[in-house]
Amino acid sequence: MCQQRVEAKGGDTTNMFLHLKAHHSHIYKEIKPAGERRVYRASELAPPSGEIDSRLWDHFGYPKNTDGVVEDDGAPVCKLCLQKLISVSKSGSVSSNMMRHLRKKHEAVYNEVQEAITVLRAEGGNDLSELHPPTQNVTSPVWEYFGYLKDTEGLVVSDGFPICKMCQKKVASKGGNTTNMFKHLKDYHRSVYDEIRSAVTNETLEETYTPADLHPPSGQYDSTLWEHFGYRKDSEGALQEDGAPFCKHCTRKLVSKGETTRNMRQHLKENHSDIYSEPEEVVSSFTWEADMDSSSLCPPTHKVKSAVWKFFGYPRDSEGSVVCNGFPICKLCQKKVSAKGGNTTNMFSHLRDYHRPTYDEIKAVVTPARPENEVEPLELHLPTAEAMSPVWKYFGYPKNADGSIVCDGFPVCRICQKKVLAKGDNTTNMLIHLRAYHLDIYKDVKCAVAKKVVYRPFELFPPNSQNDIKLWDHFGYPKNEEGVLQEDGAPICKICLRKLMKASGDGTPTTNMLRHLRKKHQSVFDEVQEAITALRTEWGIEPPELHPPTQNVTSPVWEYFGYLKDAEGSVVCDDYPICKLCQQKVASKGRCTTNMFKHLKDYHRPTYDEIRSAVTNESFEDVCLPTDLFPPSGQYNPKLWEHFGYRKTPEGIVEEDGAPICKLCVRKLVSKGETTANMMQHLKENHNTVYNEVQREVNPFTIGGATDLPDLHPPEHRVRSAVWKYFGYLRDTEGPADCAGYPICKICLSKVSNKGKVTANMTAHLKDQHRTFYDELKIPEKREKVVSAEELPELFPPNKRPIPPIWEYFGLPKNDEGVVEENGCPVCKICGRKVSSQDGRRMIRHLQFCHFTMYEEFKKKTVHVSHTNLKANRRSKLGLQGGNEPAELCPPSKQVRSFVWEYFGYPKNPDGTINVDGRPVCKTCFRKVSSQGGNTTNMLKHLEDKHGFSQ
Repeated sequence: MCQQRVEAKGGDTTNMFLHLKAHHSHIYKEIKPAGERRVYRASELAPPSGEIDSRLWDHFGYPKNTDGVVEDDGAPVCKLCLQKLISVSKSGSVSSNMMRHLRKKHEAVYNEVQEAITVLRAEGGNDLSELHPPTQNVTSPVWEYFGYLKDTEGLVVSDGFPICKMCQKKVASKGGNTTNMFKHLKDYHRSVYDEIRSAVTNETLEETYTPADLHPPSGQYDSTLWEHFGYRKDSEGALQEDGAPFCKHCTRKLVSKGETTRNMRQHLKENHSDIYSEPEEVVSSFTWEADMDSSSLCPPTHKVKSAVWKFFGYPRDSEGSVVCNGFPICKLCQKKVSAKGGNTTNMFSHLRDYHRPTYDEIKAVVTPARPENEVEPLELHLPTAEAMSPVWKYFGYPKNADGSIVCDGFPVCRICQKKVLAKGDNTTNMLIHLRAYHLDIYKDVKCAVAKKVVYRPFELFPPNSQNDIKLWDHFGYPKNEEGVLQEDGAPICKICLRKLMKASGDGTPTTNMLRHLRKKHQSVFDEVQEAITALRTEWGIEPPELHPPTQNVTSPVWEYFGYLKDAEGSVVCDDYPICKLCQQKVASKGRCTTNMFKHLKDYHRPTYDEIRSAVTNESFEDVCLPTDLFPPSGQYNPKLWEHFGYRKTPEGIVEEDGAPICKLCVRKLVSKGETTANMMQHLKENHNTVYNEVQREVNPFTIGGATDLPDLHPPEHRVRSAVWKYFGYLRDTEGPADCAGYPICKICLSKVSNKGKVTANMTAHLKDQHRTFYDELKIPEKREKVVSAEELPELFPPNKRPIPPIWEYFGLPKNDEGVVEENGCPVCKICGRKVSSQDGRRMIRHLQFCHFTMYEEFKKKTVHVSHTNLKANRRSKLGLQGGNEPAELCPPSKQVRSFVWEYFGYPKNPDGTINVDGRPVCKTCFRKVSSQGGNTTNMLKHLEDKHGFSQ
């Protein structure tokens, strides 16, 4: 129809429907009913034919068509929530989507299915040894749990979908990427994932061995690091260098594979922080020889331009050649930095982080820090008596004239008196300052700060007078040297020995404890939740009576939240409503329901799904017929209530409880109150054809059977936007328009929010629902205004020389005295309109928008002239003589083979030598092109882009 292209990846028709809705609404209304969402029933879903996993397919199935044939389209329907899954990709499996859906929506059912599948596979005796890594030199420990099958010839079939050895699921892993494999372990096998990520296995050194029996590797190694690790020797005395050394302190075996020491450093940092002292910042990975100094480091070439190479360089080999391996060495701390391809970003970052005075000197961005002997003593004080971090020994705040401490979040360094940002007394930026300007002090402070307290489960105790014993079985506080419990509001988990954050404000730590168990220890969380519910029932603790903040709340989430009442019976709205299901407080400032929905999503998923779907799981299919449902007794919209209704009691009274039943699917809605928003949402989500019919006929004036539509008027205040042509307000009995913030569309008679007199929502409504009117509003028809020569005043060019070409279409008029207005506004010779100034850009813009044909002619003329002048200017700047003389541009040497050098060359120096500066000049347009090392890629690209050359 309009031959416009529409993006539709993977056969998805969404964008095509949107295009028809915006530009061809009459066709959209005809074909849209074909896209109506089907309503499924659990009893009508059947599993596919063939061999299936019965335990999994108990909860899924496919619908049958009118002929009774199962529609096996690869997108089964869940029998629990009647949601249709998306079709799988070509190489994917249906079972993966089904398991993923159960894990996200129905976790209890998912756990049951997982256990049943594991038992069945164990009984089947699957051999996991038949899975192999893609190559023998893989280094990631994740390949211990994944692998590929072999074909009939015994070759590993690396198809990019390795199979998990524990659950036999395929995982996408193109190009050997391990991200999805780690994600699979994290989601489905958390204990294995935690073991890999902790950089240590559960294997310990046998009792027959001691740390003295562990030896460093045979090759080159970092003696400082390998002082804490080692390998065992076998019975023949050979060193078992398998890439997984043992720790001499805890005698546990690491999971690191290959020759990398990253996991060794990570293990020391996580488990032995008193030994670990940031070796990557203090110890260099490059060992200097005794007779070498920083002066022996050389830049990669003599033509480096960046000043950073003054502080970096490469060593020379035995033959005296510079070893440019992409890892230059810092001359200040002898540390290697990655700088492949000569990129200097990492070198600047290194100077900024570790040698800030040198970095500031190069960049000249700030005044360098003053030495300690030049600083005048300044009296500085701690912000509070609780500031116990060792870093505050070198920072503090000054005092005011009245003696009060100025805690403005910018503590001053006691050494160089520079201010550092530290919001909330956070010491991170202070440590960064010490590392950048005072490295020696930083090393001492870092060791003291990095000392990590190691807790043991039997040394953790619950707080005093704590009744919730089941939750505190997994948490506790340590005791100090005097045996006093350190109850600081940040308990420690006895399972993973992590210290939790303190609860904000006057909150309790139980919320953080339950959140920690839910995220890290799901099985323990379920046990605790069940035990807490059972204890409250056993002790006869009834949930308190909770009330909404006001009686006119509309969100359905308030059915599950509320506030307590005080002694006078008033509702205490303290912005922390309480959940009626678990009695937990949730922050909700200004009655915002976001956190309440998030709480239901995280802790009570079935309730959350029920609210969001605008319909409950309660069905009346076998209880009543659509004819047994009746509309409300008051005023109502007859078109909308054709599809909804309430039941009657045995006494014949309509049960108007605010939750009507849909006559199409016989399911009960969750809407409360008199609002019809959920009814419209339910029709839109589940019965799209009916929704479109209702949407066209429903308007705010047909309620109660009214047929006469009143006139609509613009607001009383002055309006400028043309959108008010399609919107207006009602008039009250006295005359003026009722500007209540909801103008009514004159086309479809629907209300649009317009609070604050902003027209954005009205424009969006036209764009979405009435695209034709929107296009007329936003893209008015452009007609060139042309004035005859008789109607134009006499126009003259300006006196300035040279006259720009644009003045061919403009001129200056004469004033009443007959003098040309040299400083006046130019007048267009085509339409007679004035332009605001003599700026050439404004005159060109006038041509472009009002006289596009003339603008195209002007553009062609100016491009040809400017191109000719530009070539001459460039030739003169390069020192070339007049005329096109390619002989003046020479190739870098006579041995070049590429034909591209016929079109490029370098100019000669005054002494006759060729100036090979890495930027050859094009012989056609005399532009310089970057070509480092004689690379011709950019030259070929220049010929293709600028001169239409094709190979």
